[in-house]
Amino acid sequence: MKKAAEGRTLVNEVTINAPIEAVWSAISDAQELVRWFPLECRVTPGPDGWEGGSIWFSWKSMTVGEARIEVWEPRRRLRTSWEMGDPAGSGAPVRLADEYTLESKGGATVLRLVSSGFGREAAWDGMYDCIRRGWQFELRGLVNYLERHRGRGRAVAWVQQKVTMPMNRMLDTLMGPRGFNGAPAWTALTQGARWTGTDVDGSPLSGEVLHVDPSGLIVIRLDQWNGAILRIEHQAAAPGEFGGLWLWFSIYGEDPKKVERLERRWGERCAALFA
Repeated sequence: MKKAAEGRTLVNEVTINAPIEAVWSAISDAQELVRWFPLECRVTPGPDGWEGGSIWFSWKSMTVGEARIEVWEPRRRLRTSWEMGDPAGSGAPVRLADEYTLESKGGATVLRLVSSGFGREAAWDGMYDCIRRGWQFELRGLVNYLERHRGRGRAVAWVQQKVTMPMNRMLDTLMGPRGFNGAPAWTALTQGARWTGTDVDGSPLSGEVLHVDPSGLIVIRLDQWNGAILRIEHQAAAPGEFGGLWLWFSIYGEDPKKVERLERRWGERCAALFA
């Protein structure tokens, strides 16, 4: 029998200026999911319908997972779950679940997402915090997609860079003169504030700060590239290590070759900054 990790849940709720049909498609259709969430996706029905089927997610070669579809109620409710080893070391598999509930409200849709199954033990803290920050970004990406880019394909520039310094120094370096040369300083960023910076090629960047999490996440909607979303995140590591940097640009309506060049340029810059 699977061990049910008890104690902690994550609850997120967003209001999206889009009809409930569009929001349902965005969370249940593979073609729509890759426009805001994973980089690759497959949704497969079960033998007797969608319940019992699966959703397969991939973020390049880093994270690949398959979730079982437990509840499939179109335009109302979707629940998926997956199994993993217990971080607390019980030796038994544990079940984590995400449950989406949709409700129409005027011309908008309220999406409530409950993520459950996290244990209370300290061994769970890293995963809990990583998923908590992940949804802070991903749900803002969903709102951005449906309200500003619905039906358009997305290209992503994603840099993963190991660092050998604490988070504060990492952000000082990335946001400083040799990196984004950003203003105001990252320590002064607040939701709704304006931000300016510089791209690798010297061209100006600017945008609105959508979210700041002091534990290591900054989300900015840029004025460039049709309102691209910039994600700067510190990834936690094993005790005694410093972890890494995620630098992510979600871009709609641009030539994928240009996005590839952006990824390459920032990959080279980050490698130089954190060598």
